[in-house]
Amino acid sequence: MKKVLLFLMVATVMACNNGDRQTSAHEDSTSLVNEPAGTSAANNNNADTSTTNNITLPGQVCFRSVVQRDTVYIKLNIKDTLVFGELEYNMYEKDDNKGKFKGLLVNNILTANYTFRSEGTLSARQVMFKLDGETLTEGFGEMVEKDNRFVFKNPSEVQFTQVYKRIDCK
Repeated sequence: MKKVLLFLMVATVMACNNGDRQTSAHEDSTSLVNEPAGTSAANNNNADTSTTNNITLPGQVCFRSVVQRDTVYIKLNIKDTLVFGELEYNMYEKDDNKGKFKGLLVNNILTANYTFRSEGTLSARQVMFKLDGETLTEGFGEMVEKDNRFVFKNPSEVQFTQVYKRIDCK
């Protein structure tokens, strides 16, 4: 529950701080991905690009998390280490947000830029997920604003706590 509250606080701060930046937010979710040092696709010769546990790459896979009345849906399209897709947060009695992301999958960790609309405002933030066969786990941690989006202050300290179960894609 604490993690859900942390996410909601970050989302609220983002919505409040982005009122003047509708046109300066990154419309293209492919434009920014902060890669952890030494993990770019070109530098990572050890990445297993044929399978990630029970998921055959490339491919499409979907996950969903339902906690009480909150639902999150994510669709991943995976090609080698490049991952793009859709992410939708439907939070009870809160503003929903829905958008697209693009990022890199390195050692089963997806680091991506998520561009979304909430309350009519375009925003962008970094997201991280751990892919483990039939589950996907969202990471949470302290975030800072950088280049008109929120990014993890220290990606190595991200805690993966919100578990999503694999489902058939819509």
